[in-house]
Amino acid sequence: MMKNGIDNSTKTWFDEEEDINNDDYQVREYEVTASPNDFNLSTLVSFIESGAIKIPGFQRNYVWDIKRAM
Repeated sequence: MMKNGIDNSTKTWFDEEEDINNDDYQVREYEVTASPNDFNLSTLVSFIESGAIKIPGFQRNYVWDIKRAM
C-alpha cells in the first residue's frame, strides 16, 4: 500500500508508532523502591557459595589480536 508516495509494506517499529492515537494511550504509573547495597567481599563469597548469586561459566573468546589491542 502506498501512503504519501511511501511503500508501507515494509513498516518498521517507529512507523507503527505513528498509527497510535495518543488520546487512547494510557501510562500505568507505579512506585519503584531501590536501596544501595555495597556488599563486602566475604558477603559476596557467601552469596556465591550458597547459590544466591550464580556466575555463568561462559566467557566469550578474545577477539582482538595483540597488535590491535595495543
